[in-house]
Amino acid sequence: MDENRAGDIAVSIEGISKFFPYQGQGNLRQLPAMFIESLRRAARRTGLGTKAGRAPARRAPSSPAGHWALTDVSFTIRRGEVLGIIGRNGSGKTTLLKILSRVTAPTKGRATVDGRLAAMLSVGTGFHPLFSGRENIYMSGALLGLTRAEIEARYDAIVEFAEIGEFIDEPVKTYSSGMNARLGYAVAVEMSSDIFLLDEILAVGDMAFQSKCLSRMQESRNQGRTVVLVSHNLNVVKGYCDRVVLLEQGRVVKEGEPADVVSHYLSNMFESGEQTNLFERTDREGSGLLKVDRFWFEDELGRTVGVVVSGESCALCLHFDCGSIDGPVSAAVVITDLNGRWLSRLSTSVTHADFEPAMGGGVIRCTIPKLPLIEGEYAFAFRITAGGRLADHLENAGRFTVVTGDFYGTGRAETHSPIMIEHNWSVGDRNAA
Repeated sequence: MDENRAGDIAVSIEGISKFFPYQGQGNLRQLPAMFIESLRRAARRTGLGTKAGRAPARRAPSSPAGHWALTDVSFTIRRGEVLGIIGRNGSGKTTLLKILSRVTAPTKGRATVDGRLAAMLSVGTGFHPLFSGRENIYMSGALLGLTRAEIEARYDAIVEFAEIGEFIDEPVKTYSSGMNARLGYAVAVEMSSDIFLLDEILAVGDMAFQSKCLSRMQESRNQGRTVVLVSHNLNVVKGYCDRVVLLEQGRVVKEGEPADVVSHYLSNMFESGEQTNLFERTDREGSGLLKVDRFWFEDELGRTVGVVVSGESCALCLHFDCGSIDGPVSAAVVITDLNGRWLSRLSTSVTHADFEPAMGGGVIRCTIPKLPLIEGEYAFAFRITAGGRLADHLENAGRFTVVTGDFYGTGRAETHSPIMIEHNWSVGDRNAA
């Protein structure tokens, strides 16, 4: 790497692997061997069970039980870049950030950080619960290498950002999770660090706080600071990151443009619905003249996906077999929560989309141009009539997962109501008719 290019690198990760032994399980496995060894030591002391001048044979120690949280991870982060790290739970995201922040050491490889680094790996990371908010601010600044005068120069800005008022002199253990998050984020961004490591910071706090965090993250990028963001909020990742790294089972499986990596994640990293094959289901009703045997979901490009995104186009596809049918076929799908509560009914009849299938079968596609469901798990049922008679009806036919998207186009996600509705607000003069 030439010198100009090397000077542009804030973080370099080279072949990092991290092994975690199963501590509890390993100790239990060792109990029999430990007991036998204690008997051998007792025998040696009494002269029993051994020959003079000859030590008892020992079994070679077995390799420790455990798992590799990271395996040969390598990439660089440019100065002033906002890098997103995504992946399923357990893919190694937080472990990687802990290695970068020196909370833990890698088993193999190395990480080089060029600049002052501030990390917020969880709510209140690095705070002493018995210290007040004020005392933790000074302690955090000192750990970052700032003098007392430098900390005092930033103190008012930290308190203003954190919005915890008179609680600043109360012990941190009395703070709510939101107060902890606001103070921790304020300390991280106001201490003039060159590199920020943020692990799911946007999962804590109200929407106003999240908006403030995103605005400050944008300011940090404009000031040439480097941000590493771990988040399950894929809408934020696509909207604010310059580049994204996807981890799966501790390995880098893809990196590049945010939209491309997120699309790959949604298309390939989730298993499809719990029961895609419906052929063996015996709890169905109907004549069987038309029978749905499997289902899947497609995105707006027609690709089969395991999850769908709020605010984006998707299609539920029902594959069916049928014989000769006289008369039109109508289909209806009911979307429910996992408790069976109806959320919406989608019907070919109300949209004048009844059809006459070809002999042998085909695929019914129910396309939703803008999915109005918030993040969560859902189920669906279907009911199909042919020639005025019930042909196939199956309750709890399958489940599907919805992940957060940008339904309203504002970068903010609804979290209270399961259904989102397009709407507008206006304010007029009170004297207006």
